[in-house]
Amino acid sequence: MVFLHNDRPAFSTGSLWANHFYHCGRVWAVIQILRPSAVDGEHKLEIPLENLNLDPKATYSGFDFWEQKPLGLINEKLTVDEPKAFQCKIIALTLLKNNIELIGSSRHVSADIISVKDIKYEGETCTLCLEGIEGESFDYWFMLNKQRGLEIECTGGTVKSEISDCFLKCSVSFRDKDAELIIYRTG
Repeated sequence: MVFLHNDRPAFSTGSLWANHFYHCGRVWAVIQILRPSAVDGEHKLEIPLENLNLDPKATYSGFDFWEQKPLGLINEKLTVDEPKAFQCKIIALTLLKNNIELIGSSRHVSADIISVKDIKYEGETCTLCLEGIEGESFDYWFMLNKQRGLEIECTGGTVKSEISDCFLKCSVSFRDKDAELIIYRTG
């Protein structure tokens, strides 16, 4: 359990969790906010990053798993609407270190420690080594540090992409169990 503020616990025992992940050089935390009450929340929650054991001076990108949408840059505190009665929010906070940073996926609430087997960076190229389910499609969301031309390739499947502001969504349809998603800058 973590605390909303240094002097009061969050909601009730077990209703706010922060799970930290370190995999292939990627650093992120998944925050679960539960509302174990019949009363709907009507407030915005402001959770200091230090209370989530995150560096409050660092910059993170937020991603809402249930709504499948990026939340933008997060600095010093996470600000989100309270969950509705008996519901929860799953928010991934990814430390921004690279020009192309994986921030979430539709595959798993862990911001995808399940299908992402490796991430490789070489210059302006980001390669995700993925393990999926043949015939299934999953979305992978990225934050782009610079707005320049992109090329996207996928071996072991097909990919469709959408860019909105500084966010890239890649929908990978797995033809094979293993696939590589390659994103590189062209200009």
